Amino acid sequence: PILYGLRQVAYVVHMTRPSSMRIYQRLSSICQDECIPFDSSALHRLIELTDGDMRECLHTIQFIRNKIPSRDRKLTMQHIEKYIK
Repeated sequence: PILYGLRQVAYVVHMTRPSSMRIYQRLSSICQDECIPFDSSALHRLIELTDGDMRECLHTIQFIRNKIPSRDRKLTMQHIEKYIK
């Protein structure tokens, strides 16, 4: 009700959720660009656990990357299961 006046000047943009495959491709590209090695199963599981929320996926990758020791920099299923649940 209080924002009703905005309807006259606002433009509504309807967006569709990207497919899991599209999210995987984008996350894969970002990980490669940032030199973050990963298991493909780990990225797929991350997408599943976050319901395809790209921001949550990126934040989780960043969080895990800062938590795992430098000698073990590859993002694995074990990391996803440990830090997500």
